[in-house]
Amino acid sequence: MNLKRILFISLTLSWSLAMLGIGIGFAEHPAGEHIHRLVKIGITDRADIDALTELRIALVDVQADYVTAEVTDEEIARIEALGLPVDVIFGDARDAVEFFAEYHTYNGMVAELNQIVANHPDITRLVTLGQSVQNRDLLALRITDNPNSEEEEAEIQILGNVHGNEKIGTEVCMYVINYLTDHYDTDPRVQAWVDDREIWVVPMPNPDGTERNTRENVNGVDLNRDFGYMWDHWGASPSAFSQPEVQAIRNLVEFNNLSVSIDYHSGTEVVIYPWGFHPDPTHDADYYEFMCGPYGDWAGYPVGQIYPMLYEVHGSSADYEYGASGTLGFTVELSYSYAPPPGQIEPICQNNLIGVLNCIDLAGKGLHGRITDAGTGEPIRAMVNVMEVDWPVYSDLNLGDYHRSLLTGTYTIQVSASGYETMTIPDVYVDQESTIFLDVQMLPGGSNSLYKVSSCDNGSSSADRNNHTVTPSALGRADGVYNSIGVNGWIVYDMGEGTELRDDIGKDFTVYEGGNTMEGFSLYVSNDWQGPWTYVGDGMGTTQIDLAVSGLDQARFVKIQDDGDGNPSENYPGFDLDALENTVPQLVMLELVPAETLYAPGDTLSFTGTITNNSDLTLTVEAWADVTLPSGQPYPGNPVLSPITLSLPPQRTITRDFSQVIPLNARPGLYTYTGKAGADPLSVLGEDSFFFSIGP
Repeated sequence: MNLKRILFISLTLSWSLAMLGIGIGFAEHPAGEHIHRLVKIGITDRADIDALTELRIALVDVQADYVTAEVTDEEIARIEALGLPVDVIFGDARDAVEFFAEYHTYNGMVAELNQIVANHPDITRLVTLGQSVQNRDLLALRITDNPNSEEEEAEIQILGNVHGNEKIGTEVCMYVINYLTDHYDTDPRVQAWVDDREIWVVPMPNPDGTERNTRENVNGVDLNRDFGYMWDHWGASPSAFSQPEVQAIRNLVEFNNLSVSIDYHSGTEVVIYPWGFHPDPTHDADYYEFMCGPYGDWAGYPVGQIYPMLYEVHGSSADYEYGASGTLGFTVELSYSYAPPPGQIEPICQNNLIGVLNCIDLAGKGLHGRITDAGTGEPIRAMVNVMEVDWPVYSDLNLGDYHRSLLTGTYTIQVSASGYETMTIPDVYVDQESTIFLDVQMLPGGSNSLYKVSSCDNGSSSADRNNHTVTPSALGRADGVYNSIGVNGWIVYDMGEGTELRDDIGKDFTVYEGGNTMEGFSLYVSNDWQGPWTYVGDGMGTTQIDLAVSGLDQARFVKIQDDGDGNPSENYPGFDLDALENTVPQLVMLELVPAETLYAPGDTLSFTGTITNNSDLTLTVEAWADVTLPSGQPYPGNPVLSPITLSLPPQRTITRDFSQVIPLNARPGLYTYTGKAGADPLSVLGEDSFFFSIGP
């Protein structure tokens, strides 16, 4: 019996009892526990739905003249105060889910996952992401051809029942796992996907809620309101990423550059994609339709944007995945029933299989490549922005690979990273059904700047619908494009590993304000994304700040809090953050200028080297140079310029001319010449590079 049928019978019974003057009794529960009722709320138009979302209640389904929701008695009183009729379907929402033996318990899931790994050790690995509130392991199955190694592969995440009582999500995840592992040896398509992708499946991200049969975890928090992007205290969440279950998923997203993520729910039937916090479409709305439209067709579900198609929601997994990392996260509501009868489990799983397999396929299509240092060949954690879409994705910290799903077209690609010159590559053609490879080698230079969104709260949920700015606008260097963080809003940005803010003499960084109105903020820093936060200072408009006030030598995370002055309903509410740039100069600056850039074997390569000591102390450094071959590998004869010991007076510049003969056996191609200065190869204070070509 599905939920609609249950609703009909239950409501008929409640109305009949009410007509007879008989009240509906609620079951007894432990003192102090907030019991959630499953209710039907009558509505007349969209304004009623918006009024309900203002109350931050847990809406489950939206129909033309009513919505269903899980609410406390206190929330029922507030709903009735709006003049909306409330009918209780179940006095305890847990009673809406029958216990069928065919559904996985936590222990049953653990046993089956372990057996799958034992049967398929060559393509599976069971990973513990963390522990739940009640210390149950939060398990993810990694499916790929080399499950114990990280490779340059597109990655996809599939989440089961983030809401513990929505049990059908776990079943779809387990069905997908078994399909992929059982068909790996017999289906060439499955083998290709597993070999060329990294598939993360988390069947039961809320095991405590599953065991208790509750939407929330054991702390009473709705986990799909606890994610830190446009978080706003919904679902009893005390702070962004407050719950261990959500932190585990957050870490999986942060440390794996996911292309696609599917989050399974139930309570209605629909495929929905971001945004949930705002009615504006995402920058990738066209691609979402391309990916989610066929999924809905195959499964028989309508497809659309979370809000306004259903209702406004803050702190959801899909908004976080897309907003913070560019991961194409979306949600599938599988059934009107939280746990459909056993006879419906397999048909629902089968209806969703083709959509899942298509998403696994698409995760590896589009634009792909590696971002590396032009001199060393080492991977770089960089931001990749397709200018025509204007929403960033990120390369992997360990391997430097990135993956960007795109519709067919010709694009301009911009790659940026703190401490490197921004690279722009025009006229890159992408076929949505193919994989186009584009590697980028970056040259050192430029300042450190905001690299990635970590978490944010726009301060006033519904009042901020007039705010059409977006969080990535503050990334990179100041350019006049800004993010309005909302009245009383705050935002946490990551400077990036290895490119933290550092304390030096004088002012260390500048906060740039955009727009035409000067507004105020407070700034805090930390070396942990969760804090604790150390106050550094206040600012009004564009402001230079000294990190020394914090007592920290360096700080990776920056929190900017609006001062609360302003109208939250205006078009650009709160402080308008354009950029934050580290203004600390390099201690030693090295510049190489070649006389020519095209040579033949046997020619003499000539260049001028300029080295500057920016400090007030005499420095003794060694300077040397390496060459990188057209293959990207270092020249076997490095260093081509042996270390030269230099004594640099304070605030002085030294310029010298250099020349070297190009070997007669040098192969044609594009070479990189990199000069470095420092105490030794592990302590480089300054470097510069240039390209030169060798013709036939």
